[in-house]
Amino acid sequence: MTQFANVGLGTVVQKARVILITVPGTITATRYIEGAKKRNKFHNATLNHRQRSVIVMDDGTVIISTIKPMTLMKRMNDVEGVDKEIEEEEIDDESD
Repeated sequence: MTQFANVGLGTVVQKARVILITVPGTITATRYIEGAKKRNKFHNATLNHRQRSVIVMDDGTVIISTIKPMTLMKRMNDVEGVDKEIEEEEIDDESD
């Protein structure tokens, strides 16, 4: 059965296809983003909110998210008790 994870603001990804989650602003993240834009495989899921993570998929698609990398990791691993933290982050995002 295919499992999906919410990466923020209405965007979901297939968990098994995520290969990297990192923070924006690093050289690695910048290179992934630039390469994805050239190949038309870039998705901005922030709706002009603060960028907190860069998600790289196995097909080269790169997604920018408003959710912190640690929270995304918990979502990918189905860690219980993350719901409260998720709700707080999404409220914070709306004020950015």
